[in-house]
Amino acid sequence: NSTLNLQQIEDKVILLSFIYVKCNMSTRCPLTTTNFQQIQDLLGPDLNRQTIFMLITLDPEEDTPAVLHRYGELYGADFNNWYFLTGRKQMLDKIYREYEIINEREPDGTLRHSVITFLIDKKHQIRKMYFANEYRPDDVKQDIILLSKEK
Repeated sequence: NSTLNLQQIEDKVILLSFIYVKCNMSTRCPLTTTNFQQIQDLLGPDLNRQTIFMLITLDPEEDTPAVLHRYGELYGADFNNWYFLTGRKQMLDKIYREYEIINEREPDGTLRHSVITFLIDKKHQIRKMYFANEYRPDDVKQDIILLSKEK
């Protein structure tokens, strides 16, 4: 169990999104995770050293660190720079508010939630938002290349 604080991350471009393991809508969490995996593969070793991938759970009760780790393994995540994060509900609710993420439990137990991926520069500023997985992994790679060159 380790704590990750955005402020501790220096000189890295961050790709951040929100998922939950039991999400069964193919265009949502599974696609977000697949896209992250493709982007991680596309970047290669040098760019991966300059990039952090973060998926934050929307369902902390179910998505324990062990569950998230297994989920990452299923998608072939390289855990050297890809984090699957959970935490206390109160802390996560604060993060959802900061990123303006909708996360509401439906009567059937599923979550109605935003599908937004954030590209964050080395100074921790949000530089781009990709909505509803309507992007190509190669386009995100190009955006990461541009941000990685900034001081």
